[in-house]
Amino acid sequence: MTSKVEVIGSTPTLDIADFFEAIAREPRANKLGAALGFAGCASWDDEGRYICGPSVSLVGIGGVPISPELLALYQDGGRNMMAASAGMSYLNSGNKPLDALYPSVIARGHHSIAHTTTANLLVAGVSSGVENEFNSQRDVVHLSRVTNARTGIQDRPPIVVPSADLLPITRHIVEATDDALATLPASTSLDEREERNLLYPSAKATLFLATASLRNFQKLVAQAHDDGKEKEYQTALSAINDCLSSLWPELFTQEER
Repeated sequence: MTSKVEVIGSTPTLDIADFFEAIAREPRANKLGAALGFAGCASWDDEGRYICGPSVSLVGIGGVPISPELLALYQDGGRNMMAASAGMSYLNSGNKPLDALYPSVIARGHHSIAHTTTANLLVAGVSSGVENEFNSQRDVVHLSRVTNARTGIQDRPPIVVPSADLLPITRHIVEATDDALATLPASTSLDEREERNLLYPSAKATLFLATASLRNFQKLVAQAHDDGKEKEYQTALSAINDCLSSLWPELFTQEER
């Protein structure tokens, strides 16, 4: 599938309405794989079943879908709203205008003002296993998730394969699961579909919409440096950080690779 991610300046963005319209045109069995491709996920194979890793794109700011014409306005408007959060405090001695107050407040490390501006990110190409790590952070970030196993798009799920070395053994496991499930009688039961689809490995790929204040995204991506977390989780967090850093570098330091 051709990626629908558009880089504006240095920010990966996605027209969320166009994204869902494109998915709607795909056959049910292809919808999940197509969604990952449209969201910018690279794959090891032409079919797009074996996903290389995560892709993160900005789809909205403050709940308003991104458009190329308004991106700079959203960026500056977010800064002004953050500055307004500090405008009635002692930090505004001298009656500074908002565009002058903002850098002064950030330079003093008062990042709590970033709670006033929210971002909407599409995170695609993470495994369902690592999605559970994000799911445990729902007091910080709201997630809109793909139904895990109960829908037809999960009957033949894409799989995350983080390195080419793992591709042969992953194919063996996945194709063996495909073949075993194909021997079962056809069923229209949602309960049986869920039971069968849960037999695929936790490396099956998924995507979700993440919404949070910029301050809460700061708290989330700080875990990228926690060596106790899964490498895949750290990689996804770094991609989130890099996406947001392209707009607000004063809040999100660009990761060194």
